Amino acid sequence: MTCGGSAIFEWRAEVNMEDTVESQESSYCATLDPVSRERYKQTVKKYIGRDPYSLKMSEYTTEVKDLPTIEAVDITNYLVLQTSYYTRQQMKAFKSLEAYNFFVSGWVHNLGTKRLRDGYSLVFARTSYFPQDHTGEHIAEALQDVLKTWKLNPTGLVAITTDNGANIVKAVQLNKWSRIQCFGHRLHLAIGHAMDDARITRAISLCKKVVSSFSYSWRKRRELAEVQIQLGLPSHQLLTEATTRWGSRLLMIERVLEQERALSKVLSVDMKTRPLVPTW
Repeated sequence: MTCGGSAIFEWRAEVNMEDTVESQESSYCATLDPVSRERYKQTVKKYIGRDPYSLKMSEYTTEVKDLPTIEAVDITNYLVLQTSYYTRQQMKAFKSLEAYNFFVSGWVHNLGTKRLRDGYSLVFARTSYFPQDHTGEHIAEALQDVLKTWKLNPTGLVAITTDNGANIVKAVQLNKWSRIQCFGHRLHLAIGHAMDDARITRAISLCKKVVSSFSYSWRKRRELAEVQIQLGLPSHQLLTEATTRWGSRLLMIERVLEQERALSKVLSVDMKTRPLVPTW
């Protein structure tokens, strides 16, 4: 049961992949407009041979090794360079995208792969869906639905671990369940408050600006790699801080300190980035 952030997502699989539906046109295909429907049929005919909505889950493999190899450039090419509503700037800050957060929050599950002809692969995944406003009442109802879906007896529930969001706290109270505050969340808040110091804030701000200047410039990343070899430093990339993960801030700072000599050398060459040379 996922209780991250302020939302709890219920299981609503619109298609039962266990059903054997041998038809030329699935219910999903029938909902498409004429142009999209024809394109969908052509894609199915070319790569799969059968409408994927007619396949059984048993026809997929859940082995990680069977998943197709995808690199960042492939995703950028598909989502940015081809027709898409994603922009290049959004991809640079991909951790802020909903799709990324859906995955890391556990809302995408039951991943399966089916090998197709000519080296292609079909990947299937179920996603959780919660279209209502994330009020305490709606979350409480969704939590009850989760128990029913998994056939769990509410009387056997000892406690539920959540963050301190007002809506999730209210949801637990409405269900009359015992609640345990998430230690990781509270630790993150405590460390955040402890770092509320002007000197620390300045140092962290400088680290973030340095990382950002290299993230948005392939030329600087290339120069950094060259200087790392010259100085005998590890060929490590800079790390970006995730605001909801205090450990990522620590890793970002450690990496900047590790590469301080190389960073200073690269930044000092450009007048625009010279003010970013770490002085602490």
